[in-house]
Amino acid sequence: MADRPYLTAQQDVINAMMRGVQHLKSIADDPQGNADDYDYAFAEFFASLTNITEYSISTKGFTGLTDMRSGGFMANICGRTAKVFRAPHARLSFGGTSLAMMMLVGVVLPQWVDRKRRSILLTDNLGHQCVLGGSIIGQWDVVKIERDTVKHIGVSKPLTLRLVRAAVEANGPHNIAALVYNPMSYDGFRNRKEELKIFAYCRKHGIKVIADMAWSSVYSIVPDQELQGSLLDFCDACCTSPHKRSLFPSSVSIALFREQQRAEQFTEAGRLGWATTSPAFATLMLVDFRLVQIESGLVAKQLAIVEAISRNLRTCFDELSPHLRVVKASDVGADYQDPAHILVSSARSDIDCRTLIEWLSENSYTDWEKANRQTGLFLVSNHHRNIQSQIIDDLAEAINAIQTQT
Repeated sequence: MADRPYLTAQQDVINAMMRGVQHLKSIADDPQGNADDYDYAFAEFFASLTNITEYSISTKGFTGLTDMRSGGFMANICGRTAKVFRAPHARLSFGGTSLAMMMLVGVVLPQWVDRKRRSILLTDNLGHQCVLGGSIIGQWDVVKIERDTVKHIGVSKPLTLRLVRAAVEANGPHNIAALVYNPMSYDGFRNRKEELKIFAYCRKHGIKVIADMAWSSVYSIVPDQELQGSLLDFCDACCTSPHKRSLFPSSVSIALFREQQRAEQFTEAGRLGWATTSPAFATLMLVDFRLVQIESGLVAKQLAIVEAISRNLRTCFDELSPHLRVVKASDVGADYQDPAHILVSSARSDIDCRTLIEWLSENSYTDWEKANRQTGLFLVSNHHRNIQSQIIDDLAEAINAIQTQT
């Protein structure tokens, strides 16, 4: 219990909630009560919960909670996170993967390589804008690698060793500090064999590899043992966004490191102002709770449900209409697609997927994430377990409606 001081706050929260709910109920049940009294009581109730969970000054035992040097709660959380994600070292970022990547590229990397010899940063054209921000802060000379695309569906292929080698040879391997890229595209495709080749090639030439693994957080905990591994199998350091798969609270991301020194430099960068020293303690409680769920195997079971839903929806989408087909990993030069991502293509028809997704967003519940002219992306979750028929029927209705309009 000593390494989890917030447990006292949890009990305080439970007690405050019980008192608050009873008070609100008494006002609601009072025939003489009015809406203003209820609104004021609710605001007071919410403020009391916030006071308990947000501010360290409100609860004894929070002193030093976020200090990695104390060997206390945060160090415990980071150690457990590293174990769960199969990495030697892990750190949390409370500004999302965007901030974590900026810290890696802009603050940690300049201390990692010989800046006098290596001033070039290789990245790819699908890189997040945070890489550009980090390169400005780190004063790197950026060279972009253009990914190949599958033109008839407008989807980018995973980065290949062929493209990386060409960029390295064109700029001189001794001039390049690091390759910073996104192995998994927003559409959910990866080519792990190419990633391993890229990493081996870069290591041979002394080039660091930093990966934006925002969408790859479940890689280490998927139920299929053959797919399990560490994100650091493919890079020297990386960041990932567990909240994209509902593993952690929103905005909490993870930085993973092979070397302890880089993890410590990341922590020091945070102390210089790159990370908040006042994270919401309710957020830390939720991170701890989710780690317990991952450690217990519950999350792996939930992921297995998502995979089953995904397999069924993929089959149904493919059979639904001759105008749509599900894009497979092999179609875009990948060897893996995250089960939560289902990309459909209308390239064989005159249907504009943007119109299709717009119709769905206006006329039905939907989790269609994005669209361009030829493709639409559906994100699968446990929530879809009991509404799969509705999802399929809605898509069929949308296709019919658009065809009728045209």
